[in-house]
Amino acid sequence: MRTFNAALMSLTLCALAGSVGILRAEEPTVRVAEGEMKKAAVAKVNPDFPAMARQLRLSGRAEVDVYVSADGDVEKVQPLSGNPIFTGACVAAVKKWKFTPFKADGKPTKAVGSIGFDFR
Repeated sequence: MRTFNAALMSLTLCALAGSVGILRAEEPTVRVAEGEMKKAAVAKVNPDFPAMARQLRLSGRAEVDVYVSADGDVEKVQPLSGNPIFTGACVAAVKKWKFTPFKADGKPTKAVGSIGFDFR
């Protein structure tokens, strides 16, 4: 019975570890400078100036982190700084971007980089 319980515990821990990604090897992600991110963008949609911001006469800068797949598709856009009205517009626009795949050791790889937008 003790052996059975130990085996069951071992299987449970393996299943739990696998479900939270502990046993899976993650693809490496490279950090890319803003200038490189902008150069690699082959399709861009500029963020619209939000109507609410225009009515309130707001201006400012918003910055987002863009997570790009090895294929050049945007996987995720995460706000970093700025008024939420502006960061929301940035997230919506950048999700539509397409990038030339980034490379590490000559192979396409995932990448992440910050991009800033000025709203005036």
